[in-house]
Amino acid sequence: MPRLKNRNRTLVARTLSLGAIALVGLVASGCASNRTALRSGARAYDEGNFMAARDTWLPLAEKGDARAQFCVGVMYAEGKGISADPVEAARWYARAAEQGYAPAQNNLGQAYESGVGVECDLKAAAHWYALAADQGHTNAQYNLALMHLHGNGVARNDAMATQLVAKAARAGDANAQFLLGTCYLDGTGVVQSDERAARLFAKGAAQGLDRAQYGLGVLTQNGRGVEQSYERAAELYRKAADQGLAAAQCDLGLMHYQGWGVERNREEAARLYRLSADQGFPQAQANLGAMFIAGEAQPRDAGEPERMLRSAADRGIPEAQFSLAWMLWKGDGTTRNLVEAGTWMRRAADGGLAVAQLNLGTMYLKGECIAQNDEQAAIWFRRAADAGLAMAQSNLGLMYARGQGVEENHVLAYCWFSLAATQGDQTACDRVAMLVNALDAKDIEDGDRWVAAWRVREQPAQAIAGVSELRGNEE
Repeated sequence: MPRLKNRNRTLVARTLSLGAIALVGLVASGCASNRTALRSGARAYDEGNFMAARDTWLPLAEKGDARAQFCVGVMYAEGKGISADPVEAARWYARAAEQGYAPAQNNLGQAYESGVGVECDLKAAAHWYALAADQGHTNAQYNLALMHLHGNGVARNDAMATQLVAKAARAGDANAQFLLGTCYLDGTGVVQSDERAARLFAKGAAQGLDRAQYGLGVLTQNGRGVEQSYERAAELYRKAADQGLAAAQCDLGLMHYQGWGVERNREEAARLYRLSADQGFPQAQANLGAMFIAGEAQPRDAGEPERMLRSAADRGIPEAQFSLAWMLWKGDGTTRNLVEAGTWMRRAADGGLAVAQLNLGTMYLKGECIAQNDEQAAIWFRRAADAGLAMAQSNLGLMYARGQGVEENHVLAYCWFSLAATQGDQTACDRVAMLVNALDAKDIEDGDRWVAAWRVREQPAQAIAGVSELRGNEE
């Protein structure tokens, strides 16, 4: 049956919108009368009296006050007090930016990057971000860092990116703290360090940033850089999920499904998966689709399971590809289609999903969905066996014992049966007993040594999926 997993592949908006009011309050330069008028407009804006704010700021803006020009630009961008007009917003940002006002330079950079109000021009965006960043504007530092990370409008430069975002992080910017944390997590532009990543995520999480809460939750769940704790991870996921972060909703759903750190509750798991899936999060679609197939959750209509799984499968989620293949193979909830089932099973297996590798081996062995081929069956059983699946280890042992798809080798048969037997596979236990009587002492000793070496073989560090994808859109 399909299984569930928390592979997180979501992207969030890479630029940040800056409100006018907070920025006005930060500026102490200029004549006293202008400062008084600006603050009066800010109070009106903050109270929702946008017309009064406009009537206060617009005359100042027309006289050339950069701060007022910026505020008018924000009003045009947000459509508050003035009809929304991105072209006018960009025009006012430009007038303030040309006077060196950093918040306007940042917002003008955003306009050029997004192509809203002006023609998209990534080089121009980087230019204005750089001017604002040089003045210590943290959002501009963050935005320019993302451009350097992805090579958008500037040459890719990981070291420059981390230098920029480190400045913003030190200034207390939560988004920058999260971004720098992802750099330490991946070793992008800095020496990889789970501990530093965790500390930076913790700083952002303390400010309520959902992505930082989620990132710290992932590290806590996996014991990377912090003490492992399912309970603490679930708390962090909950905080981010309550803010609507799809990745956190998905992972918290899995915690409830498995009973990790929270009470096992399949209904709550399905509810959280649904919230995440409705945002288009593919791993949640895969997990919820698997629950539909297992009869653990109710779809909205008969066709929803297949639609949901196809959506996630098309986006490369191996668990969804496997579940879809299962549906098509068995004709469970859809028209049976063996050829398509084989295609999706192969894609899931190529994606590294061990249960799909096991089932693809079974397809090759039986000639179902795919042309019968013992050699291919053995290859795919071996991949699943190396991933630790007892059934694949037992199947591979049987193939070595029979010389089916591989050269007959009773010592290797003994090895694979032994590995499966330690996981409680009864068939493998029986086969080990039979081979112990058939092999000589040296063969058994060699086999036991092989099994011991297999168990302690070096494994690559498990990647933390899904956190760094939240840093920004690479498209």
